[in-house]
Amino acid sequence: MLAMVAAVPAIASPASQRYDQAAEELARGQIDRAAAGFVRAAELEPDGELAADALFSAATLYEDRLARPGKALELYRRVVQTYPNDRVSRAASRRLEGLASQLGSESDRLALAGFKRLLSDYPRVGREDSIDAARKLLQRYPQWMGRYDAHLWLATKLRETGALGQAQTEVEAALAAASTDDQRFRARRRLLELAIVRGHLYPAEELADELEASGHPSAARVAVDARAAINRAYQREVFYLASIAALVITALALLLSLVLTGRGRSVREVLWPPPIEVLYSLPVLLVVQVMAFTAHQDLAPAVAIITAAGIGLSWLSGAALRAGKRSIGRTAVHLGLTLVGVVSAVYLAVHTGGLIDQIVETVRFGPDV
Repeated sequence: MLAMVAAVPAIASPASQRYDQAAEELARGQIDRAAAGFVRAAELEPDGELAADALFSAATLYEDRLARPGKALELYRRVVQTYPNDRVSRAASRRLEGLASQLGSESDRLALAGFKRLLSDYPRVGREDSIDAARKLLQRYPQWMGRYDAHLWLATKLRETGALGQAQTEVEAALAAASTDDQRFRARRRLLELAIVRGHLYPAEELADELEASGHPSAARVAVDARAAINRAYQREVFYLASIAALVITALALLLSLVLTGRGRSVREVLWPPPIEVLYSLPVLLVVQVMAFTAHQDLAPAVAIITAAGIGLSWLSGAALRAGKRSIGRTAVHLGLTLVGVVSAVYLAVHTGGLIDQIVETVRFGPDV
């Protein structure tokens, strides 16, 4: 008899069945039905073990996917008040506090709903259109209580496009809209990062000092990391200027060699026709350049600098060697000068393209990082 009872499968409660159905609807992308289903599951069995989780799941969907912050606020409040000891209560409390700080008037609710909709639609809409939408939203609701987060989000996307000046403007707007010490710290930290990236090192040092004096729990660590980054930036500026000088000196040295060995001919006569080094390398370099522009646009400017420097230096060196008497010593000098020029051009290219940190990370951690 006991064996027969044990063999009978347990029947899920209506609340559990509705919860599972809502999870399936969510997996199919039926967000509205899923959110309503989670709420219904909690109402069917308010004292059940799934009730708090169901309400919290519904609240996050209303906030993040359905752009209904008012409904989300109501559900978060129900979780905190009805299930204070549940594992999701603390997360609901944090979300409740964040939403409440952004919702005041009806216009605040509309602004927050628009921002949540923008975030939800971002994978489908894309970066450029989302940036335009965020700007219009902030223009439409200039006094929105939650504009701090919108300005920081917009700054992040503008930085991704390389519009660093516009990104800084948005972070400054976020700082002006900040209402807590933590928000002000985060905004100043973003300003510090942008100042370093833009090469504004003196303002960056001042911002690091301000952050360190702010008393924020993370201030000391952030200031130490910032000063290390500033020191690296200073070193890179020195290498950058040295690369420019080395490239110019190399080109002038090769040009002088060409003039001295030209035997009275004009520079144009000595340079034309192109030496074999150029005829051999030019097609390859042009193919690499086209590939960079079509497949890896972030690398294209750096590749263009290296290509132009490589062709120019090899042309000068090859023409000068062709015009004069070839010797092992003279060839070695030209080879050394060309090598110095190419190395200088490579550093100039990666510095100008902001690729140094990417290269360092790739060398340290591998190409998949």
